[in-house]
Amino acid sequence: WYAYNKMLFGCLSGQLKRKISSPRSSLGKRHVLGPRAPPRQRCPCHHIDAVQQIQGAQDLPFFCHYPLDRKTEWRRDKAKLSQLLAETSTCLLPLFADKVLVHRTSADAQLMPYVVKPGVEVATKHAATPPVHIFLGLDAAGAAYFGCVIKDPEQLLEELSTSNTEGTTLEWMSGRMAGQELQQEDAALLATASGLAQWHSKEKFHPVTGAPTEVSAGGYSRVGTGSEGGSSLYPRVDPAVIMLITSGSSISQPAAGQSSSSAVPPAGSGTIVNDDWCLLGRKAAWPAGRFSTLAGFLEVGEPLEMAVAREVEEESGVVVDLSSVTYNSSQPWPFPKSLMLAFRGRAAPLDRQQHSSGSSNSGSSQSSGAARVQQGLQGYELLSTEGRRAAMDVGLAPQEVNAALLPVLPTVRVAKDELEDCRWFHREWMLAALSQQLATEQQQLQQQGHVQSQSGLLPSAGEGLAMGPAMRGEPPFNVPGPWSLANRLIKSWLSEHSHKPWAGDDIPQVAIDEGVFKYVLLRLREPDSQGRSKLLVWGDKRAPYHMDIYSQVKALATRRGLALDALGGGRKNTTLVSAKFMGTAPASAQHPMKWRLHS
Repeated sequence: WYAYNKMLFGCLSGQLKRKISSPRSSLGKRHVLGPRAPPRQRCPCHHIDAVQQIQGAQDLPFFCHYPLDRKTEWRRDKAKLSQLLAETSTCLLPLFADKVLVHRTSADAQLMPYVVKPGVEVATKHAATPPVHIFLGLDAAGAAYFGCVIKDPEQLLEELSTSNTEGTTLEWMSGRMAGQELQQEDAALLATASGLAQWHSKEKFHPVTGAPTEVSAGGYSRVGTGSEGGSSLYPRVDPAVIMLITSGSSISQPAAGQSSSSAVPPAGSGTIVNDDWCLLGRKAAWPAGRFSTLAGFLEVGEPLEMAVAREVEEESGVVVDLSSVTYNSSQPWPFPKSLMLAFRGRAAPLDRQQHSSGSSNSGSSQSSGAARVQQGLQGYELLSTEGRRAAMDVGLAPQEVNAALLPVLPTVRVAKDELEDCRWFHREWMLAALSQQLATEQQQLQQQGHVQSQSGLLPSAGEGLAMGPAMRGEPPFNVPGPWSLANRLIKSWLSEHSHKPWAGDDIPQVAIDEGVFKYVLLRLREPDSQGRSKLLVWGDKRAPYHMDIYSQVKALATRRGLALDALGGGRKNTTLVSAKFMGTAPASAQHPMKWRLHS
């Protein structure tokens, strides 16, 4: 009985819940504007619905909601463009290198593009030499938008600061950083303008003839001057793949009507039947605690699917099942000239994972799940004699043993020249760790009218989420914000439960204290014993008796119409447990289950 309690506690106690904080950053020099300038309105391009008219376009990733009618048929009409630039309704967006001009009316106000209207004076007086005017399109009211590369950004700021009485804060920010604080339409508009401005700065001479080049086609191409000017030049896009790779167990749950004591199918080969773990990495330069999906650029002559598999294996050593790689979505990333292509994929079964040993730039470890699979062990065979007897006495199903001890996770070998760290993360652990970040993001997007509530995506903020202390020893875990495809991939995966929403989902599987405390092992289940169930381990150093903890969980279960079985309990000291290995699988202790059993 003691061995069983120790085994089950160790297997479950790694998924400590914690809240996160999402850092915000700003970039650029700020100026508080003084006296009056030409009127600056909220960017009116929000009123155009060209993107929204396309069915499903509202679900596109960030930077995809371009708000203007591009009017491509006007780009080569120089007379038309000159006429538009001179109109008093024309809006000008100042640009410099990778920077865009943005402002806000107060410290807590929404960041907005700084629109010069009319723009002909700035376009004439402050434009770079030779001038670079980029025709961006028309808004819903018919007003034209141009991007204009500025020759002296500080001079423009000084001039604006002496001609404005609105008290707005004006600053130059990179299009990438500004996009994180802009509304989606503004972000797409400024990203496009910034990407084109950067391209123009690098193509001033023809790469073949060496002749100077000049702007053509409304800013979407350049042509060489002189008799040997050469062919037209166009902006190039560098495709990059970004992918969420998942893995899990090849042990399936019993089908409807099948006894939980039925024989368990073989593990370790064939198709992975759940995706409860995902592979995330981090670079040393990222914010503390930041993990994200893996990504990399396409090579010459390489199809997208193979780029996904190659990049994952190069950075983590994990072999991807090529047949599982599926396209998810794309996102322009003109910082300066990328196109992100998002994919989902699964790790190949363990018998197809190939790892060399002794690599000097990698960290690796052996997965205990992999070792057990290679030995052909599963179900009760995974337990000691005492543990097996205890499990059978309390009715622990073979599938429950497998779920705790056999997540089939390939070994990670971190390429240190690419990543600082790379780990497998469990879905439920991430839902708990990211609950605050995801809820905040969703609330912000809903307030801006961009997304609707997605039931089932986030755990409810009910009684259970605050149970247990925050993880110690590491910065709060976080992922990139909603402007990134990584965020989109991770959210999509978190929302994909292998089952329909269940009343017991928002009762944490693990809620334990630090130090010395009493704990209880429980099974939460449907009252008829034929439906869903899950194992719980709860502990509290403030509880005088085990029954106090049981009563607390019982109250939560009763309110949800669920039954609760007591399986065991004990007293535990977790003072020496390192938080790094709780709920994730770092390179130095790749399989968290293995570490917990040995701890």
